[in-house]
Amino acid sequence: MIDANPYREDDPDLLENTNLPKSFITRLRNAYYTRLSDFDEMTDIQMLREPGIASG
Repeated sequence: MIDANPYREDDPDLLENTNLPKSFITRLRNAYYTRLSDFDEMTDIQMLREPGIASG
């Protein structure tokens, strides 16, 4: 059987394993982000322009 979630629960790259507030993690998840590395190639301005991140 193929695992629907290929990441370990304790993976430090998962948003849930950061010190971000739960409300912000929920906002990021709703914008289809799951990992910190999703933002590696973005500047701060680009992140804030992403739909669903800056506005709640």
